[in-house]
Amino acid sequence: MNIFEKTQASNQPTPRSTRRPAAVAALLLIAVGAAPALEPAPPSAQAPFPDGTRWVAIGDSISQNGAYAHYVNVFYHTRYPERRIDLQNAGISGDTAAGALRRYDWDILPHRATVATVMLGMNDVGRNNYSTVKPVPNAEQAKVAAMTAYQDTLKRLIERLRADGTAVILLTPSIYDQTGTQKVESLVGVNDALGRCAIFARQEAAARGLGLVEVHQPMTERNRLLQAADPAASIVGADRVHPGHPGHFFLAVQILQAQGVQPSVAQVAIDGADLRVTRSEHAQVQDLRRTPNGLEFTYRAQSLPFPIPREVAPALAWTDFSAALNTERLAISGLPAGSWTLRIDGKAVGSWAAATWAEGLDLAALPTTPQLVQAQDVARLLGDRRGRMASLRTLAYVEHTTPGAVVPATLEAMEPLIAARVAKLGPEHHYTRQTQTYRSAKPNEKILRQEVESLLQAAQEAAKPRPRTFVVERAAP
Repeated sequence: MNIFEKTQASNQPTPRSTRRPAAVAALLLIAVGAAPALEPAPPSAQAPFPDGTRWVAIGDSISQNGAYAHYVNVFYHTRYPERRIDLQNAGISGDTAAGALRRYDWDILPHRATVATVMLGMNDVGRNNYSTVKPVPNAEQAKVAAMTAYQDTLKRLIERLRADGTAVILLTPSIYDQTGTQKVESLVGVNDALGRCAIFARQEAAARGLGLVEVHQPMTERNRLLQAADPAASIVGADRVHPGHPGHFFLAVQILQAQGVQPSVAQVAIDGADLRVTRSEHAQVQDLRRTPNGLEFTYRAQSLPFPIPREVAPALAWTDFSAALNTERLAISGLPAGSWTLRIDGKAVGSWAAATWAEGLDLAALPTTPQLVQAQDVARLLGDRRGRMASLRTLAYVEHTTPGAVVPATLEAMEPLIAARVAKLGPEHHYTRQTQTYRSAKPNEKILRQEVESLLQAAQEAAKPRPRTFVVERAAP
């Protein structure tokens, strides 16, 4: 039974008697201020997203940025090009589980998602309650109240999603870096509170039969290792909260590994002496023949290599992504001694010794293959789609955080409300800066939504596997 079957089978509200122990245990944990357990939770029974998935990523500013979901989305479109995966961003900067509930009917439900990932907690814990520079009155009581509200509203959000037929995958929260040397105040205790959010997420996933992806524990451990080598290093940014591209990629890898995605693009082995294919996984080799200078054949992989963006390069040292999830192996034994060049669709992509050919090449690691160029086109289209969704998320953010706004909203109705809030917050506030995008994007909202759909279709078309002509010939002296 995969996660989708499991969640739907348990979609009825859980009897109160089965929920109580987990909830009571979590409250006791908060009351005594226990540190979160760092040992990994047992892996949940999950599976890759199937064809026809409508995935909504619910969260706060980290999800509104959406880089981690984008990387997962690009992986699916290149590894499973035959599947339609429709990612919709439902992150809102500064949001909480309570906020997600308030906007549920107009911002989440309309997507009619088959699956939702939920990553919340960063704002729910009430980070200001941990300040020693600007102490909050009754801070300890406020911490307990914030955690209690988080638990209650997260449970209600889960129940809403399941009642609407949406499978739920909980992501334990990303970290707050309370140990780094960043200039902003270190709110010591925030990451421990997020660890308690992670414990609660594990309990809810186990009690309700939900999917679970561990994010908090591996990010905390990776940050510890980084800072052991360099105290100034961090898996998140200067504000101690928001990951950069490497941190988002690290998060994406946790999701992919938890889902047990297909680990390789393809695995092919050819006996060049006997002219036969000895291994062919996720690829077809046809028309294998000798030429005066070597071998030629038609190669058609079912997938494309993942186009690793330059900006995530540091994360490749933090994960085993390339070796574990992005290999495209081609081995040809029986080639006479010497150097042999590989041409794909007429383009030379490299030359290697016969012994290296016999051991096998990783085509996914080569920077100029036509397959990688094709995958980069797919990523570009999905990146353009993400950009359109970013504009739509700004519309949602402004409408969600403007007092008195009624959704669906018009620009005319919003203008006086926006003016009143900007006057209160000042010109440098994040909200004020976002209203500039709001005013330019709101008149084009319908067009933006249409482009989100058309770019998805274009990416699916661009990702379709293509037959490639491979020529292996003696390298020029």
